[in-house]
Amino acid sequence: MAYLTTVLDLQTLVEADSEFHQL
Repeated sequence: MAYLTTVLDLQTLVEADSEFHQL
């Protein structure tokens, strides 16, 4: 489960990073 959690965390970071660059 730790691996799955890491993948979800990375996806969240990528989405947040994309939104940040759109500002």
